[in-house]
Amino acid sequence: LTLKVVFPMQATARCICIVGSADGLNTGDKVRRTPYEPQKTQPERSAGLPGIEKGRALFRFNGDGTVTQNNSGLMWTMDANALSSDVDYSDARDFEEKCSIGGYRNWRIPTKQELEILLNTIPREVLEKGKGAEWLTAVGFRNVQSDMYWSSTYQHIPGIGTSTTRYSQLLFTNGENGTGTEVASAFLWLVRTAVGGAERKKLN
Repeated sequence: LTLKVVFPMQATARCICIVGSADGLNTGDKVRRTPYEPQKTQPERSAGLPGIEKGRALFRFNGDGTVTQNNSGLMWTMDANALSSDVDYSDARDFEEKCSIGGYRNWRIPTKQELEILLNTIPREVLEKGKGAEWLTAVGFRNVQSDMYWSSTYQHIPGIGTSTTRYSQLLFTNGENGTGTEVASAFLWLVRTAVGGAERKKLN
């Protein structure tokens, strides 16, 4: 008697790789994403930070690395430190021109007024405690730094035979203002106008 044993065919695993743009620096195929919802804030992280839920209602997390500020018509990058370090103004301008986060190509360095519009979403008592960056992180942004951010607002300071250009900077920790020359270092948080979708400039 001959027994014939038949083994089931071994399943073959398949891995489908999608090449795209995770950080907005490449122009690969777009991947459909589900809308991002900020994770529930850990009690120990949000302890003593009022207005978190009200703050979340001020923003729409679009699921593509962008966040729309509902009361201003501005769109911010979700990552408040997309370059992973502070940079001088020249590097900030270079990234501004190349950035394509969310598939958009009209990102820009915010003006001082635009930074203040974002700053004004933070409750006053949070700023008084020096925890503005932590509050924005608890709301749902990523990598908000406790240091100065660049703006495109500048003034020329006259000098002997020359002048110095100084750019306004803003500290989200407590709302402190500062200035820096082009060779100074600060962090970069890009913005674009997103009113009614009219200025929506997607990559082809």
